[in-house]
Amino acid sequence: MARIHGPREIPPVVVFGTGGSGTRLVARILDEAGCWMGDNLNHAYDNQDFGFLLAGRIDWMERHFPFDDGSARPYLELFEKLYFNEPLTVTERMGIARVGLEYLHGSGLRLFRTRPLAERFKRAAVLMRGAASKRSDTPLRYQRWGFKVPEAIYFLRPLVEFFPGIRLIHLVRDGRDIALSSNRKPLLYRRIFNIHAQDDTASAFENWCAVNRWASEVCKKALPRSQYMLIRYEDICRAPFESVNKILEFLQLKPVNVEKISNIPSRGVSIGRWQRFSHRFSGCDTSALAYFGYVQQGRW
Repeated sequence: MARIHGPREIPPVVVFGTGGSGTRLVARILDEAGCWMGDNLNHAYDNQDFGFLLAGRIDWMERHFPFDDGSARPYLELFEKLYFNEPLTVTERMGIARVGLEYLHGSGLRLFRTRPLAERFKRAAVLMRGAASKRSDTPLRYQRWGFKVPEAIYFLRPLVEFFPGIRLIHLVRDGRDIALSSNRKPLLYRRIFNIHAQDDTASAFENWCAVNRWASEVCKKALPRSQYMLIRYEDICRAPFESVNKILEFLQLKPVNVEKISNIPSRGVSIGRWQRFSHRFSGCDTSALAYFGYVQQGRW
C-alpha cells in the first residue's frame, strides 16, 4: 500500500513540556492553523499511540533514559506507521502485544490511575489488528503534521535522531504553579531524574526544574534556532496575538484566520497561584526558574 504523501514529506512538529504546562493550548492553536495533529487523541490532544508505545512504559523509560542505546527507535518506527495508518507486519503486532503485557507488571499499574486498564487494552487490541482498515485522507488537507505529548520531553534525543529536520515546541510554565497543580501525573516519572523529596509539592517542583532545564539544554545543543522554540505559557496568555504569530512564523504556517486562532488563548486563572503559598518554596533553589526568566537567580 502506498504511503500517504503531502504533509508527511515535511518533518513533524512535536509539542512537549511537563504535564500541566499548557501544551493542550498550543496543540489547539496548531490544529486550527493547519497542522495535522493525528486522529487518536484524548481530550487533552495527547497522541494515545505515542503514549501507549513509549510514554506510558515507566519502568522501561527508567531503564533506558536518555535512550542513547537505540531502544526507542523501533517504537518510533511503529508509531509513525500507526500515525499514518499503514498496515503492520506480524512482528510489529507481536511487539504491540508485548507492550500491552508490560502494563500488567511493575509501575505500569500506576498509569492505570490516569489511563484506565480497559482503555489501554482496547487500544492494544485495535493496534494488533493492524490499525483501521481504511486510511484517512485528512492529513492531505493540512500543511504540516505533528503531535503533542507532554512526556515527549523524555524522548528528545531519539526524536531528533529519528526525524531529521524536526521542529520542537517546548512549553514551560512557572514551576511553582505546576507544583501546586492537582495534576500529579509528572510525579510518575520523577525517578528518571532521581527526585526523591518526600513532599509531593517539593517533588513536583524539583522534577520541573530538572526535566525542563535538561530538555532545553539538549535542544539548544542538538538543534539550530530554526528547529527549537521555547515559549512560556504565561506569555501566550498575556500576549496571544504576538505569541500566535511567533508560532506560525516558526512553523511557516499560513492559516486562513489568524484572528480566530489568537482568540484561543485566555488568561489562566491559576497563573501566579503559587504566591498564596510562597512559604512552601522557602529555601528552594531558583536557578531553573531564573533560567526560564521567572525570577532572579538565587534561593527564593
